[in-house]
Amino acid sequence: MGRSKTLFTLVALLGLTTAAIAETKYTSIMTGISVGKGRTHVWEVLTKTFKASQIRIKKGEEYKPIRWATIPSYVTVTFTSKNDKITRSQVEKAVKAPPESKERYLVWRLEKVK
Repeated sequence: MGRSKTLFTLVALLGLTTAAIAETKYTSIMTGISVGKGRTHVWEVLTKTFKASQIRIKKGEEYKPIRWATIPSYVTVTFTSKNDKITRSQVEKAVKAPPESKERYLVWRLEKVK
């Protein structure tokens, strides 16, 4: 009885370890996202579209030079997903602003975190 319980525990731990290894962490810079409904919308879309987890949305504190612009107001979105082939354009299409929003949500950068 003790041996089968130990074997079951090892198999369960191996399964958890394998699942954790298969996830990719992403960091993204987005603009146009409001504090309340905007963040909720981004959270829901990332969860449904990319099966994202561990989502963190943090307001940027300083001006950020990206590409050809310096962005005064932005959020940094960090999430993990089992999909390791997510692109910036896919995220931008998915998180487009809801119809009631007057803002346009832009995804300036999406990077895999090593």
